[in-house]
Amino acid sequence: MDIVYNVKRELYNRGYDIKQDDITGRYYNETGHEYGFYLINSNNQWVLFFGIWLDFWKEYSKPLCITLDYGDLRLDEIKPLEDKFKKLCREKNLEIIYYGGGSVTYIKRNIIMKKNNHEQITNLIEEFCIGLEIYPFSSNRTISKLCAED
Repeated sequence: MDIVYNVKRELYNRGYDIKQDDITGRYYNETGHEYGFYLINSNNQWVLFFGIWLDFWKEYSKPLCITLDYGDLRLDEIKPLEDKFKKLCREKNLEIIYYGGGSVTYIKRNIIMKKNNHEQITNLIEEFCIGLEIYPFSSNRTISKLCAED
């Protein structure tokens, strides 16, 4: 779980807009099925999730995932973003799994097991952000309670 926190912290420090569960101020959502965070685009849409999606982990034995989130997107926005997500996965030789109505890839075990893996994972997620047009903000960021406490 330190990986998720360290990646979140690094992306926050790089200026990305991070969103967590507003109810608890923690990484877990209200159902307890996720441990992670979302990256927000300039339209204030939740676009990319990184973390542990418990149901996905149980089914595929892949604890850390990167998920294209469709929840805040209009129908006409989904296909272009999905195409970009697929392209990024192909370029990085990452498997795409269609799960829960969306596109999911995962962090490979050999990367999870590396020392200081959060740097490599952060860089990978930043490449997804750039490819999906999620750019760092210089101001007007969502400041999570955990970031503010650190």
